[in-house]
Amino acid sequence: MKVGRGAIVYTNDLYNRYYMGYSYARYTNATLNVLAEHLKEAHHKFMPYGALVPKTTTSETVEYRMHVTDLSGLSFLSDIWNYTTDGVNPIIGNTNGPMSPPLIWINQTHTAWVNITDDTYIGGAVVYYSFDNGTNWSMAPLSRVSGSWTDGQWRGSIPAPYTPCYVWYYYSVWDRAGNYVRYPVGSNYAYRATD
Repeated sequence: MKVGRGAIVYTNDLYNRYYMGYSYARYTNATLNVLAEHLKEAHHKFMPYGALVPKTTTSETVEYRMHVTDLSGLSFLSDIWNYTTDGVNPIIGNTNGPMSPPLIWINQTHTAWVNITDDTYIGGAVVYYSFDNGTNWSMAPLSRVSGSWTDGQWRGSIPAPYTPCYVWYYYSVWDRAGNYVRYPVGSNYAYRATD
């Protein structure tokens, strides 16, 4: 029996009997059984292959393609695909720091805003705040109120503490690639809530 080249269409099941190809004689059940046994014995040859493209710390376009060769020497070269990497942190411009003087009533909220730029796409921004000198921190989301996803202003509010205290806060901003920045770096803004 002569069997021509065949391509396995489904390989998720070791007992799968679906094949396509050509031969000088029609595929018989015996031929399919032989091919299925071959698949069971050489299943590792049909497992999906993968590779990791090395990380980059700059923003650039990465191009890649697949070159596949089987044991008989037949090969396939895919189209070129690409993606853009982003290794650059967002940049925080102006922010809304404490009011002057840094004093607010205990039942008042404080508007928090930050101007952000990013070379690819801003992922989001939040303000972290503490009513107990940094022992516990809570988070309030900021929403984009003007500009674009690469250059815009984001705004939210710190809730009223309802008890006299110092309010500490800082901004955390990230882009879609997961690069993030904290502002102010290594410290916090602060104001006092009074009754």
